[in-house]
Amino acid sequence: MESILLRNEKLVRENENLKISMRCLINENNRLTSNLQRTDSTTPEGTTLPIGSPSFTRVSNQQSIINEEQFKAGLQPHRTSSPDNLKTLFESLSYVESKDTGFGSQDHLGFIKEQREKLLGEIAYQLDWKILCYIFRSNKRFYGYTVTNIPSKITEVSTHPLTGKVDEAYRHHLNERYEKIKEILSRKGYKITLHPQFSEFIVNTYGILQTRPALGSSQEVDYLDPNFLRSVIETTAPLKLQKDLVLLLECLHELAVMDEKPLLLW
Repeated sequence: MESILLRNEKLVRENENLKISMRCLINENNRLTSNLQRTDSTTPEGTTLPIGSPSFTRVSNQQSIINEEQFKAGLQPHRTSSPDNLKTLFESLSYVESKDTGFGSQDHLGFIKEQREKLLGEIAYQLDWKILCYIFRSNKRFYGYTVTNIPSKITEVSTHPLTGKVDEAYRHHLNERYEKIKEILSRKGYKITLHPQFSEFIVNTYGILQTRPALGSSQEVDYLDPNFLRSVIETTAPLKLQKDLVLLLECLHELAVMDEKPLLLW
């Protein structure tokens, strides 16, 4: 039974990875289609360009800003953040192309661009995973759980599915852990009304690692090194995303130190 459960958990994760990969492929297809359209015709000032999942609007200073409403519409349906709170973060994420590292398909870190991008998504994914593990410690699987729907999941798991009776003590325990993790992360600058959706955006945009590195390999050592991951952020992510990605990494490192476990878990 334990072996079956472990395989089931692995299949669930693989299924999630496939969904993420499909989203990335759709986004890439849309981006390439848009690039071809822009090559064939000149886009007037102030019109919207369909690049990937979010939409981008060309402005007079030749930069593009994220259209907040369409950006939020592309995220998962479970959202607790208010538009007013999201506005500040999304406005700070003005779209800027990743700066050219000058290392071609394989950079000085020894990783191809695709690997580095997936590490960005893995950082966000792993932080969400650690947050969920901290709150719902008795759970082994988190299918359907996100950081944005934690309050509703607390209500769900503390309510008997047949009788509807609420386990008040268990609900209080979970809410205490939820408040505690928010307090810990807020010291790093993490905003529960903003950064969970930012993490979803990063995962949906870049995907996550498909396979873990070989045990004891130099690649595994790199993946577990916060300094290495920070260098990946600085050489891979668009400039306007780097500050919040570094914040996610710092939060991930804080929780890893707190629970005395590796930075990334597989």
